[in-house]
Amino acid sequence: RCGNIVSYRSDLLLVGRRKSCGCIKSPKENEYKEKLKKRLLQYSIKVNDCLEWIKQTNLNGYGLIKTRWGMKNAPRAAWMAWNGDIPDGLFVLHKCDNRLCINVEHLFLGTQQDNMNDMKEKNRQNKRPGEMHHITNFTNEDIIEIRRLWDSGDETQSSLSRKYSI
Repeated sequence: RCGNIVSYRSDLLLVGRRKSCGCIKSPKENEYKEKLKKRLLQYSIKVNDCLEWIKQTNLNGYGLIKTRWGMKNAPRAAWMAWNGDIPDGLFVLHKCDNRLCINVEHLFLGTQQDNMNDMKEKNRQNKRPGEMHHITNFTNEDIIEIRRLWDSGDETQSSLSRKYSI
């Protein structure tokens, strides 16, 4: 991106009559970001060091906000409002591990691998093995019995699936 403000009518870009350098920015971009910052602050509350989003959330527990760029996760919108664009392939990660937090001092950019490494370092991965896992259909005893029957050669996969309703 060259940083120049270049405005073309969108219909001219669609029909190929103008070429864009890829940095089309509205002269009112900074004005919009200031309004977005105010909205983000208006709909958040301070909890310890975090600024927690108090409006709509998605199924994963992250705040949602409607922006000129479409519906965005609130932490992502906060990053864009205070720090600018997010490069392709990067995610907005939390130092505080609070999904509702939009405090830009608690946010940083990273790859999916950075996010997975952060999860492991902070010991946040799922540690519910076997029958303690939320989607299991079997007890530990069931699994031992199924493996014993399979290893003995007395049962086929089909017969085991009928017997255990899977």
